[in-house]
Amino acid sequence: YSGTAGAWASADYRSATGATSVVGTNGATFYITGIQLEVGSAATSFDYRDYGRELVMCERYYEKGSFTIRTYSGGGTCGQFFPFSVTKRTGASMTASNTSYAYNCSGLVLSGGYLSGFEMYLTTTASWACLSDWAASAEL
Repeated sequence: YSGTAGAWASADYRSATGATSVVGTNGATFYITGIQLEVGSAATSFDYRDYGRELVMCERYYEKGSFTIRTYSGGGTCGQFFPFSVTKRTGASMTASNTSYAYNCSGLVLSGGYLSGFEMYLTTTASWACLSDWAASAEL
């Protein structure tokens, strides 16, 4: 039931000739926005949230960043606490990536399980420096 797009017709056309069917195309993507689910049969006004508020709500579940740290010490295990931007909904599990060391250190450990931040530990024999990306996940 296709007809020429933009042309008047006396037939019951359901689409334009040559139109692509989202459900009939393998791997097609259908974008939708502005949806609000309601409990019950009465609809309420749409709940608009600004970008900043939405970001804070998302960062309760996931946050990522990076750190560069350098210090001078006599060796041993060194550590530092890094606060999250937003308090997590539960203790976060931590992952590190793109980690690089300078000087005399190794063995980066990120200690999660906190709502407000994470701890970073390194083993060092002298002055040290470390650069790393991190991700905190507090998914359901």
